[in-house]
Amino acid sequence: MAFEALRLLGDAGPPEPGSVVDSDVWPDSVSLFYRDETGEQHILGRVKNGDVENIADSLTGPISFPIESYRQGETHTISKKAQEDPLALLTFLDRLIAVEQAIDREDEIRVKLNELSPEIEKAQKYVSDIPAGERDLAFRRGQVQRLKEDRGEEVIRLQQQLEAERRTRIAIGQALMELQGAITGSRTPGSTS
Repeated sequence: MAFEALRLLGDAGPPEPGSVVDSDVWPDSVSLFYRDETGEQHILGRVKNGDVENIADSLTGPISFPIESYRQGETHTISKKAQEDPLALLTFLDRLIAVEQAIDREDEIRVKLNELSPEIEKAQKYVSDIPAGERDLAFRRGQVQRLKEDRGEEVIRLQQQLEAERRTRIAIGQALMELQGAITGSRTPGSTS
C-alpha cells in the first residue's frame, strides 16, 4: 500500500483498476514528506476520495513530484506489448526520463531534413556523376597526351598560325575596301584622273 500511496501522491498516473486506493483498506488520509532537487521540503497529503494537496503551502506549493515507478506486473504487460508493438516499450521508457525537449528537437530536425531533401537528392546525383566525370577527364587527358606525343603540338601551332594569317588577310581586305571607298569618295565630278 505504501508504494501505491507514493505513486498516487507522486502523480505517477491514475490508480490501476482494482487498486486498493480509496478502498475499505485505504487509510483515511495519506501524507508524504519529500525534498526537491533544490533542497526544499514539501508535505503532500490526500484524504480518502479527495485530491492531492500541498499541506505546507496550499496556494503556490507543488502538488506532485516526479517519480519513476511502475506497478507490479506492469513489466510483464509491457514485455508482452513490446513483442507486438515496439512503441509500447519506447512509451514506457519515455515515462522514466524527461524526453519532451529531445522529441521536440527531433521533430524540428526531421522537418528541416524534409525541407533539405531535394537538395540532398541533387547532391547525391552530383556525387554519383563523379566517377563518369573522372573517366571522361582521364579520357581527355589521354587524348591530349597522345596528340602531344604524335606531334600534335606542332599541328596545333600550325593551325593557330593559319588562323592568324586568315585574320590578317581579312583585315587587309577590309582596309583595301575602306581605302577604295575613300578614294572613290574624294573624286569630284568633272575632274579627270
